[in-house]
Amino acid sequence: MFRVNTQGATAVAAKIAEVQTQYGLKEIIFVGDRGPITRANDNALAGVHGQHTISASSHPQMMDLVERLG
Repeated sequence: MFRVNTQGATAVAAKIAEVQTQYGLKEIIFVGDRGPITRANDNALAGVHGQHTISASSHPQMMDLVERLG
């Protein structure tokens, strides 16, 4: 469990990369509340190999995701 500054778009991706490197993980599941799940973080995490996300998204965020993934 890590406390992440929600203002830093690269903080989540950097922490995931650090944990993957430190423990030699090929796959990792990031579980986050609504704070760190921003569009900027979503875009930053899209390029992280082996990363999966579980988040508490608001209804508008979920509908936006459904529309984007079509």
